[in-house]
Amino acid sequence: MEIRDYDSLVQAVSHYLHRDDLNDAIAGYIQLAQARLNRDLKLRGERGDRGVVLAQGERRLRLPLDFNGFLSLWGGSAVAPFDRGGLRWRDVAGSWSQPLAVPAPLPAPPGRRLHYVDDRDLAVRDRPGRPRRFSILGTWLLFECPAEEDQTYRLHYLRAFALSEASPTNYLLEHHPDAYLYATLLEAPVRSFDDDRLVVYQDRYDRAIESVTAHEADALGDDVMSLDFGRRDDFSMMEG
Repeated sequence: MEIRDYDSLVQAVSHYLHRDDLNDAIAGYIQLAQARLNRDLKLRGERGDRGVVLAQGERRLRLPLDFNGFLSLWGGSAVAPFDRGGLRWRDVAGSWSQPLAVPAPLPAPPGRRLHYVDDRDLAVRDRPGRPRRFSILGTWLLFECPAEEDQTYRLHYLRAFALSEASPTNYLLEHHPDAYLYATLLEAPVRSFDDDRLVVYQDRYDRAIESVTAHEADALGDDVMSLDFGRRDDFSMMEG
């Protein structure tokens, strides 16, 4: 049975449980499974990019509902931080047997990166201004001062797995459906004489997570990672 979207995942779970009357319950199992997956996995394919506006006089913004990890926050509405830093292969011409022809340096994107500060160390002030520092507390972005005028930002973040009928597929389901399947089966109740089935599902889930993690690491290649700290407002441990 091919698992390609939310409905086919429900069908697969129903098949494994030998029940065809659990569709409503399986929706709950998938919700619990996604909570587990959001704790166990952070995937590059689940990066989000969203424009947000801090209104004049305000000093906080609610994070997106699918927020699962912070990457960076940039001022301006047209920002491309992933294109900064070292040259990518798409930026050069040549081959392994010929010298690479390096083009002119990439233009710096508009806007500026705001500095993240731990909420315990964020120095706040009441005078309105143009915030340069912020923190994250609960479901909020907190800024050091109220905005003197509407401020537009670009938030880059890791999205939570939030599969549903309204959002029927995502990166994890498309590339690693076994992780979704076994995570969901682990949340389904079983009868006492089916305890061995849970052991099997747990083992297959653990192996799926290990495989996904290894696959993500292999996608980075075998080059040695180096850190270029550059200017203070350019560096991100997650993005370079």
